[in-house]
Amino acid sequence: MALGNIAQQFLRQLDIDLVAYVAQVGPVETDSEKPLDVSEIRQKIFQNDMHVIDQDKVEDLHQLISVQRLRKRVIHWAELYAW
Repeated sequence: MALGNIAQQFLRQLDIDLVAYVAQVGPVETDSEKPLDVSEIRQKIFQNDMHVIDQDKVEDLHQLISVQRLRKRVIHWAELYAW
């Protein structure tokens, strides 16, 4: 975590703004809107605890994770995008 913060500060000095979000977990795709602006992405992902763009998918993700925990399974597919 500390190294990530240091790297982010370094990148800011180079006018590079980095943001990452969850695009898909298992069968649930969460980036249907795909705004191109980094500030729009940041605004949307910090509105929920799953860091996804599509707010309508947050409950689907919570349900998927709950079911997988009950079954004691690991979710093998997740996508993360960084801009």
